[in-house]
Amino acid sequence: YEVKRCLFLGDLFHSSYNAYWQTFANWCDQHADTEFVLVKGNHDILNRQSYENAGIQIRSDNFVISPFNFAHHPGSSESDDLYSLCGHLHPAVQMKGKGRQYSKIACFYFGKTEGVLPAFGGFTGTSVIQPTKEDRVFVALENTVIPV
Repeated sequence: YEVKRCLFLGDLFHSSYNAYWQTFANWCDQHADTEFVLVKGNHDILNRQSYENAGIQIRSDNFVISPFNFAHHPGSSESDDLYSLCGHLHPAVQMKGKGRQYSKIACFYFGKTEGVLPAFGGFTGTSVIQPTKEDRVFVALENTVIPV
């Protein structure tokens, strides 16, 4: 795919500057035709120049592409007319097996006015959500997306 724009909804790189950041910055440089935008999250601690050197635009609060509001924190939409997509919470559902086993699985959560995207990685935690009947929730397992 020829990606024109890639949005990061915060907490892109949860660390100080190190070799992993440079590897990522090199990857961004290899995709110079793509516009990279970071809606800054509470764990984005690198200095602004590091992001700019990697070709990443920084947005402090929201990034609007109607009809969407992209934000890091839920509840930060600037308009009731926009559907918000955000990160920060790292939503998960708790699944229960027949043998009383439990597993928390990262999920995509879509409510009436806002969606929260998951974080995937060994370093990230999760927050178990309690969706309503009207909400839409999906888990991603390997190459499959499953509605919950």
